[in-house]
Amino acid sequence: MDIDVRSMSFSAEGDVDPRKFQGTSDEPRAGYEEIRVTVDVDTDADEETLDDWIATVEERCPVTDNLRYETPLDISVSTA
Repeated sequence: MDIDVRSMSFSAEGDVDPRKFQGTSDEPRAGYEEIRVTVDVDTDADEETLDDWIATVEERCPVTDNLRYETPLDISVSTA
């Protein structure tokens, strides 16, 4: 995509109930209930172009993929 981006910044926020990871409850899940990301971009691109661009970014982004789909996780512990 040919988009002239003069500057770009990101902000992220989310909702999490800390009770499980603090050990005070078994519910709800320990993870975020929702994560919101805002991209502030300085460009002359129109809204349709930016919508196509962000859709492409979401499709290609490994972090988005890992958050959106279950990913096997292997954690091991070793001693010194």
